[in-house]
Amino acid sequence: MNEQSELLAAMRAQTEAARQLVAALQEKTKADLENAKAVNRLVDYLCDSEGGESEAAGSGNYLSGKPR
Repeated sequence: MNEQSELLAAMRAQTEAARQLVAALQEKTKADLENAKAVNRLVDYLCDSEGGESEAAGSGNYLSGKPR
């Protein structure tokens, strides 16, 4: 029975570690999203400050999916 108790304790510890990892990854994802929004605002500001006539270095979209 002692071996089963040790296994159960190890599984509980692993489950808690996985839960903490998921929470940390959720926070990182939120931070990455806020960073992407800030980058898009900066690019918009820089394009607007140049009169909006400048072309982007590459074709495509901002991180938000907005066309350049």
